[in-house]
Amino acid sequence: MAFTMKHWLTVTLACMALVAAWRLPLATRDPAAPARVQAPEVIRQTELSGDVRRTHRVLQQVRWIDSLAPLVVGTATDGLAVTLPLSAGEVAAAARVLAADDEAGDAQMPSAGDAPPPPVRNADVDALWGRFHDAVRRHEDAIRPRHPNMVVGYVYQPVTHGLTAGAPYDPRERRETYVGTHEGRGYCLQVAAMDVGQVVPAMMAEVGRASDGAIRDGEGAIRDGEGADERADGRLLGPCRFYASHGLAGPRIQAWLEAGAIELAARPADGAAALAGMPDGQRGAFGLRLGLVRPVAVERCLAGYVEACTRMFLAPGTVERLGTREAIRAANRPGMLDLQGAMLNMPGAWSPLRDMRGLLSDVEAEFGPDAFGRFWTSDLDVREAFEAAFQVDLTEWLMSWVDRSLGIEPSGPAVPRSAALGGLLAIGLLAAIATRRHRRSAIG
Repeated sequence: MAFTMKHWLTVTLACMALVAAWRLPLATRDPAAPARVQAPEVIRQTELSGDVRRTHRVLQQVRWIDSLAPLVVGTATDGLAVTLPLSAGEVAAAARVLAADDEAGDAQMPSAGDAPPPPVRNADVDALWGRFHDAVRRHEDAIRPRHPNMVVGYVYQPVTHGLTAGAPYDPRERRETYVGTHEGRGYCLQVAAMDVGQVVPAMMAEVGRASDGAIRDGEGAIRDGEGADERADGRLLGPCRFYASHGLAGPRIQAWLEAGAIELAARPADGAAALAGMPDGQRGAFGLRLGLVRPVAVERCLAGYVEACTRMFLAPGTVERLGTREAIRAANRPGMLDLQGAMLNMPGAWSPLRDMRGLLSDVEAEFGPDAFGRFWTSDLDVREAFEAAFQVDLTEWLMSWVDRSLGIEPSGPAVPRSAALGGLLAIGLLAAIATRRHRRSAIG
């Protein structure tokens, strides 16, 4: 049966309704979760298990601070210490065990891939560690200005180090930042906590990002990467770049960072848009949005709601994460105690601040290191410190940054201009095809 005008109109209206429903403004609150009835003893057991895990985690963090701070400050050379509290033999053995597990898994799923790389040797770990140390040193040397009384440390820490025997733990890799003073010197530690078997792959990945070149060739030998000097911008040091440059933050600024804003300092100036791929990285054909669904607070900010953007910047600990009502502050402080100076600077892909991890780097690049240093060390509240140091209105600058870095999209049942143009072209093409077919059928 040939399509009539009535059929075409029906299809058009259905498509318009689908697009309108897709682009309607999101609710400002999460939908109510379905009620689940749990027995009181199950609730008590769940809460008790969570308290036990958090308590062990806090004890572990205290032990890390007590052991790593003196180690880094005592072994630093020219303000930098790169530490691996394990021998090359231990790291190589763990890497071999991990490789054997991977090969066993590959044996169950055979493929026509390349031969597995040769086993990791102790000499390989020593050579890789030397390359990694040199890469971190290049990034530390690139920091300008450099605070004379700050020590920066990069530590690969086994995720089970300092953990009570038999205590539950999360084996996933994480990045943490520890800040404080030891024997009159300020320090900032960038701690990469992971399973020992992951240390070699992690170092290879970090050196690869730092040098923009391969690290281990086909024979298993470690070689220098290419373009190392061009990539030396401090990115390996994470938020410690700012502490190394400007010293310890003012008390209110530090409290703001510990409440979750440390994530805004996790990337260099090109980190936010480049890492998140916004606004183009999550757009497909005709400008349609693809990729991860973002939290409601982020959607509201990208729709141009000033209070949403301001809240994300000034009070990140009150912004709910995607898929949960738990605030960043609860995830950032994974313990029952208020452990000062301990910060989780990369909470994960579902964090509301995921697309804003280069914001503070952009601030420093735009206003200069002197003005940023006044903001960083200020005793004022965050808003007052920002406006006093940079002589701009925080809200206006923040909305301008969101617009040029992430892209503000109009809210409501509307589509991007590229999608609208593509849709009109598609409709015109279909209309031309339908008209041609109708003429042929009429002549026939």
